Amino acid sequence: MSHCQKQKQAILLAQQLHNKSNLSSFVDDSEEKMDATKRIARLFNEYIFCSLSVG
Repeated sequence: MSHCQKQKQAILLAQQLHNKSNLSSFVDDSEEKMDATKRIARLFNEYIFCSLSVG
């Protein structure tokens, strides 16, 4: 599995966890939600950079 594929899987997993936290009380603190959103954005940016550098 390439580095880009691993990045994509990490993004999908992070998004799923983030969506679940929005539907339940798993993450009640808005600061924690913001941190999770920032992590997803950072992973997505790394994936885009990886995809562009491979192509």
